[in-house]
Amino acid sequence: MTAALLTAGAVTTAAMAEPPIAPGPSHEIVGKVADVATDADSSAPIARITTIGASATAGFGVNYWRFEGERKVRDSTNLAKILRAATNDRVVVSNLGTGQFFMNPEGLGTMLVERVLRKPPDLVVAIDFLFWFTYGTVGPGARPMRTHDERLAMLEHGLALLDRLVADGVPLVVGDIPDMSKAGGGILLQSQVPDEETRLAANRRIAAWRADRPDVRFVSLDRLHHLLQGAEPIEIAGTRVPDSDRPFLLQRDRLHPTVGGLAIIAADLLTTLAEDDELGERLPPIERDYTVLVERITGLPEMRLQDPLERAYRRERDAVMRADRDRQSEDGGDADRSLESRR
Repeated sequence: MTAALLTAGAVTTAAMAEPPIAPGPSHEIVGKVADVATDADSSAPIARITTIGASATAGFGVNYWRFEGERKVRDSTNLAKILRAATNDRVVVSNLGTGQFFMNPEGLGTMLVERVLRKPPDLVVAIDFLFWFTYGTVGPGARPMRTHDERLAMLEHGLALLDRLVADGVPLVVGDIPDMSKAGGGILLQSQVPDEETRLAANRRIAAWRADRPDVRFVSLDRLHHLLQGAEPIEIAGTRVPDSDRPFLLQRDRLHPTVGGLAIIAADLLTTLAEDDELGERLPPIERDYTVLVERITGLPEMRLQDPLERAYRRERDAVMRADRDRQSEDGGDADRSLESRR
């Protein structure tokens, strides 16, 4: 969903709040740095994973509440942190996701791939890497992108970047292009949303590309996003997501996953890896139960328990904002009366 769990042409205030990934050699490392081989080894245990991609990978807006004793603390997470939690810190996970991907998919995508190639990990997770190579309005060379043909041509640029990882022998997990049309007109401009024919053509192209590359594994973000925004029961790795958590799997923009939504995406990804003939044997023990993953991140086993904490926070924030406005209005009134008396 990406994930998942989640704009070119017009930059929203929310999207601009997250800084782009820096071009330098340092990046976020989740877990302790291990002394492992830099070349991919088809038999060695998976000790290093790198996540690359857009806002779902980066954890855009994935905030939650946790407790330090009696103190309530607001925190955030991303796909890399959830993967680390699922392995109980047995795997070093690097986060190279960025919420700025939409601004220049080709440029940022190139930067991320080159960062990975400097020191290839044992596995690259790129489940939403191709999203902005179909969505958005920025095409090759940062030129405008609008038409069916322009979007499919842009997708070829994204696949060519991923081919650099394939050529280096790095095992790779990719996702397809989800249907985010319900977010159009909100955080996504309608001009940024491909029509259904184009989206389906893009997914057919991704499927054909994967078919020729046995080192590429697949997670369907389209299927996962359908689950997150639907009403049918969700079962991952043999465990069912509590029905009471259904309203709390997507953020209000209907585009980005919450902690719960991202936990579902991570659990589905880990199930794909665990069932893989090669990678499954190289993984350490992993946790895929939804409530366990959510509790490892937030300290609370269900997302519905976050709701009253979030509502209280919003009430307190709104009360402070109203008090500030009233004080400013009162100060302005006093200033006007003082000016009038001097006249």
